[in-house]
This record gives sequence, structure tokens and C-alpha cells, in this order.
Amino acid sequence: MIYSDQFVWLHFPKMAGSAVERIFRSHFRCDRSIVCDFVSPLMVRLRLVEPVWHDSVAERESRRPGFSAAGKTVICGLRRLPDWLYSRHMFEVQRSPALPHRIDRLTEGRFLEHTGAIGFADDYMRKYLPPDLLNSGVVRIIRVDNFRDDFRAAFGEFIDVNRIPECDFSSVRNKTRLSDPLARQTINSHVRRIYESCPYWAEVEANFYPTRQA
Repeated sequence: MIYSDQFVWLHFPKMAGSAVERIFRSHFRCDRSIVCDFVSPLMVRLRLVEPVWHDSVAERESRRPGFSAAGKTVICGLRRLPDWLYSRHMFEVQRSPALPHRIDRLTEGRFLEHTGAIGFADDYMRKYLPPDLLNSGVVRIIRVDNFRDDFRAAFGEFIDVNRIPECDFSSVRNKTRLSDPLARQTINSHVRRIYESCPYWAEVEANFYPTRQA
């Protein structure tokens, strides 16, 4: 999470969060009005710190009673469901290759997490963009496939976006090095079923994308 007195940015996993964090750490690190969560997967694995950088608004307010998103603009990433599902599945395969990552789960918007739990796309969307927050009128979205323009529009009134070089907007890199054509084909062949299994994601996506991915 990155926040100030004016905005809260939510690090929804697999939504170009690393690109957003990199921009802030590179160009706004000295701005004391902006708070950036300390990100250290190693320290989390060693149980020296809590994995707080993926907090939702509700989780952060519960974890730190002094924190409040009231009166602030909430900014969050978004991508089309099939693309997010494939990205998240491959990320989990990469970090827990010994687990049984069955691709048939993908047809219902589900995937195996590294903890052994079954993740569900709709649960993630409800966690980060619950209906009360989404309908509050304070949410701004950064679509991963329109990263530069959406980033500038979302943050433009809070930071000097003109100091960010163009190359930083074009470096939305996927940390996952693995690919699986069969998993991609399975998702592409069951797009309708996936959306039907994840009605809330479908609803949110329709608010920010003019047409659904075929």
C-alpha cells in the first residue's frame, strides 16, 4: 500500500503493482507526505515482518487503528479476468512448483495458492474493491493495459507525474518467468464459464472496460 493524506493506492496482486511501487520509490522517495509500505519477501519468509503491502482498506484499518481511508481517493489496478487469472495461476506455479496446480480449476476462476488453499478470483475482487467502496465514488482505476494514461489520470492531482520518464510507464514487467500454453488455452476456451463463475468481477470489469474479452 502507498498512501498520503489525499489518496490510498491498493496493491491488488498481479495488477502492475511492482511498476507502481518502482515509480514511487524512484521518483517520490523523498516526499515525506507519502508513505510506502516496506516490501521484503525475504523478511516475511523469515517471519520478521508482516506481509502488509497487499492489505485491503479494511485490513489496514483493522491492523492499524490510526489509519483511515475516509476522505481519500482510493486507487487500484485492474485487468480483464482471463488475463489476471492466467497471470496469478502461473505466479503460484512458479513459487510452489511441488503443489498440484490443476488447470481445470481455472475454468471456474479458481487456482491453487502456495499455501495450499484454493484461491477464487471473485473473493479477491470483493476484498480490494467491495461494493460499498466501489459505489462510494472515490475509486480510481489503473487498467494494466492502459497503464500510462490511467496512472497519470489517477495520480495527476496528487503528485507531479511529469517528472516520471516515459520509459517507466513502458516497463510493466511480469515477474513470472513461466508460461503454460495449455493453461492459457484452457482459459481462452472457457471465458464465458469463468465470467459466469465470477459475477462480481464481471460486474466490476464492465464498469471500466467497454466490452468483455471474448
